Amino acid sequence: MNAKVKITNRAGASFPVRRMNFEFESVPEYWMNGSAGLTHFMTALSALFPAGEMFFIDSVRAVRQHPSIKDNAELQKEISAFIGQEAMHTQEHEGFNASAQKYGHDVATL
Repeated sequence: MNAKVKITNRAGASFPVRRMNFEFESVPEYWMNGSAGLTHFMTALSALFPAGEMFFIDSVRAVRQHPSIKDNAELQKEISAFIGQEAMHTQEHEGFNASAQKYGHDVATL
C-alpha cells in the first residue's frame, strides 16, 4: 500500500495531524503474509476501529467545554489535533474495510 502523507499542524498542538490517504484498490485478499487466518484477524480488528475512534472523539468533545479546561488554550489545541488525528484514522480504516468488503468479507457485520 502506498500513502500520500500530508502532515499539518493547524491547531498548533504538540503533535501534527497526519493525513495518510492510503490507496486500497490493489490490496490483495489475503494481505497479511498471504495468510487467510492472520488477514481475517487483522481485518476484524480494523472493523472495530471506526466505532472506537468515534467513541474517543465523542468523549473528548463531551468534556471540551468543561469549566476547568474550556479557557485553557494549549489544551484546546491538543483536543483539536486529537480529534483531527482520530478522524483521519477513521477515514483510513473505513477505506481499508471497504477494500476487504469487496472480497466478500462482511466487515459491516463485524
